[in-house]
Amino acid sequence: MRSRVLTIDAACSAVIGLFLFLAPHTVADFVFRRNSDGVHWHLVRCIGGQLIAASFISFRFRNGEAATHTVCHILRIIPCVICLMLLFQCRSMTPGLIEPAHLEFMKYFLFVGLLINILLLVSSGWEIGTTLVPGNKIGNCLYQLDAMASICIGAAWLTFPKWLLHKQVVVPLDESHELCGRIMGALFLTSYAVSAHALHWTNTANKMTAVEGRVITQKRNLTPIPRPNAREENGIIEMMGYQVRCVCLRSPENNMRREGTRENKNGLEITPPRFG
Repeated sequence: MRSRVLTIDAACSAVIGLFLFLAPHTVADFVFRRNSDGVHWHLVRCIGGQLIAASFISFRFRNGEAATHTVCHILRIIPCVICLMLLFQCRSMTPGLIEPAHLEFMKYFLFVGLLINILLLVSSGWEIGTTLVPGNKIGNCLYQLDAMASICIGAAWLTFPKWLLHKQVVVPLDESHELCGRIMGALFLTSYAVSAHALHWTNTANKMTAVEGRVITQKRNLTPIPRPNAREENGIIEMMGYQVRCVCLRSPENNMRREGTRENKNGLEITPPRFG
């Protein structure tokens, strides 16, 4: 059952993420009931990229160990909680920003998703893996740095998205831009779970999947803000930094995989196979 749930979750996230990424103007115009701008489109695309990366993780781990399933559920539970708080804040502080019927639908949708993932997480035993792999000091350090960066940057977008945007764009910013930025921040903050939990996985294939999910996210976030006068260089440089860190994360894991293969030839160790 858990495998089927994760497969359905991956399919739904992929479809929604692709729609957000390919048609951000349609989504923003519909949600905010007005003509959106390039800043909306860029933020909606980033949200779509995060959902696509989460769908990749859910799909690859659908038949995995219980410890990997924990990450899949956390990637849903935290955004549901934060987005519910954003929804209630939007309904009380900016009631005219989004149609009340849309807010009501999203409220029940998030509550159902939250309940399902909490039940699945508790029933799985909330496994987190074993201990740190002592021979992978560089990889362990990079995973921790990535987790800390995800928390700090996600929290910054949740706290003051307008301030982070005002130096990069020239269009006037309002509450709709703040809401998009905060949703993106919630998803970005949640991605810490992948790197933090990957520290405790002994299966190299699982760790590689975690890194690949991060690469997918950043490839979509590298899409520039579609405004001719937007000052996008800082954002692109920041995202390129994540790409470099992902490459660095892959290198130690590739070395460990090669060493495991050599040991396997000598009859000492068997490298775990990839699944999914």
